[in-house]
Amino acid sequence: MSERRGAGLAQRMKAKLQAEEEAKARAIAERERRLAAARAARDELFLDLEAFADVLEPIAHARQGETLVLRRGDRFLQLEPMGEGERVRVTFTGSEGEDHRLYREAALGDRWVWSFTRRRRGEERMPLFDDGLEELLVLALELPRVTGAEPEPEPTPTRAVPDPFASFAAKKDPEPPAPPAPTSPNKRNL
Repeated sequence: MSERRGAGLAQRMKAKLQAEEEAKARAIAERERRLAAARAARDELFLDLEAFADVLEPIAHARQGETLVLRRGDRFLQLEPMGEGERVRVTFTGSEGEDHRLYREAALGDRWVWSFTRRRRGEERMPLFDDGLEELLVLALELPRVTGAEPEPEPTPTRAVPDPFASFAAKKDPEPPAPPAPTSPNKRNL
């Protein structure tokens, strides 16, 4: 039996559709893998912050679903997921009207960054575990600043004590040069 017209085209289109479906399935699987890794990183961040709060007795912490809340007295710091990935919305006492968030910065080796937008100031960013965490806790929970709070002590000036034997050890000036030799009367200096 002879092949029907367009059968070759149909086979090529079928192969193309299968390839597109496989590519779509791979993209979906890759997206799910990235989201799972991002959620795991966010959970690890929350565990790190809970361990940090465990060390500081005046800070209480609690998980409410996927949200982490740190408290000190009547002040709070709330961290909650933004969307499906690693991004975290940050709210705290006095942060109304300001946008605060945490995310991992690929350009910094996936380090956590605290990003915030203040009225009339624009966006600012700080690596979280460098100076950002301290700034955030000082701002949100009014914890005392410890980095750079005390100036480095200046070295105490020492009084120079003259060496009593320095004059004996000093070299004496060499003998003054001899006067020039007399010139003959026939020669005159011009």
